[in-house]
Amino acid sequence: MTYEEIKNSVPAGMPKKEKQRKPIDIKAVIGFFIGLMLLFSTVGAVIQLTFGMWGVAITELGFLVLSVLYVKRKHQRLKDVFPIKKPVWSAVLGTVLLWAGSYLFIMVGQALLLAYYPDYQPSSDSEVLMGSGMNWFLLFLIVAVLPPICEEAMHRGVIQYGLKERIRSPWPMAIVMGLFFGLFHMDPSKFFYTGILGGVMSWILFQTGNMVYSSLLHFIHNASQILLLRILYGTAVVPGASIIPCFSAGSGSAVPFGSAIVGWLQTLAGTSVSDPTVLGMSSLFYQAGILTIIYGLLIPPLMYLGNHLLLRDTAPRRHRLIPESPAERTHAKVILLVPMGCFLLAGFITAGIGLYMIS
Repeated sequence: MTYEEIKNSVPAGMPKKEKQRKPIDIKAVIGFFIGLMLLFSTVGAVIQLTFGMWGVAITELGFLVLSVLYVKRKHQRLKDVFPIKKPVWSAVLGTVLLWAGSYLFIMVGQALLLAYYPDYQPSSDSEVLMGSGMNWFLLFLIVAVLPPICEEAMHRGVIQYGLKERIRSPWPMAIVMGLFFGLFHMDPSKFFYTGILGGVMSWILFQTGNMVYSSLLHFIHNASQILLLRILYGTAVVPGASIIPCFSAGSGSAVPFGSAIVGWLQTLAGTSVSDPTVLGMSSLFYQAGILTIIYGLLIPPLMYLGNHLLLRDTAPRRHRLIPESPAERTHAKVILLVPMGCFLLAGFITAGIGLYMIS
């Protein structure tokens, strides 16, 4: 054997050195997003208008196929762009709590937007889903199962992977990815809550490096909406009903804690809103304020505990519920108490405006 024959060979037993892969840059990511949105708003729109919910399924699968093809075109490894690992049960529970906290935050935000901006009308896909005539099981697959796979491949996969070279901190990543996810839905009335969910899912992926958890949160959210719609299918909407489930007409006593706050606010305002009809038809300010107070006390603990469980068995360093160092304990108190105080302040101000309007 001559030298020319062996000079570029690898010695036996040594793994062949892998060629260095050039990361996807941010310009390519933005171009990918814009291109896919243009395709979705033209060809995808025609497909959905023509085939209805089956068209939605086709476009969702299109996101997945195009994302995988783009990754291959960029010579990236699928396991790097779409990191899928065996889930840990503590992190699964943490994901559920993070969804619950973010969902309550969305409810508070929507209520405040409706109070301060009466023209704001969050759009709903309920009529489209109920009028599709599709079997509920197939509807569940299209609405609850496909997006956590297909849309996540696009967002938490291609886009977040392309941004991680430039954005190396979880908060900026969550904000930027929230903007991408909000814009993706192409509906100004959906931008707020889809942006929040997109940010939380990107936070989860950033912290764990596992798309299973971000896809799980996406699935829980979509599944809860379709299941709730299935449960409520055929029920009538009561005109003038409260935007708060536990404070609709005649149901103020359903939540004792909420009723106590209502009574205290009424005492401070020197007015009485004991008539169930008046309570149910009271101003959006009053109702939004009460919701902000009640849910605002729950959101920070849910998010804090959810994040702890998410990181407890997945972070490189063991994550403690109660930090050991004084500095970390102070930080934990701040991230719990400051948001809670903001929710309470916003809630009392908003409810106070509502009581003033009633009086």
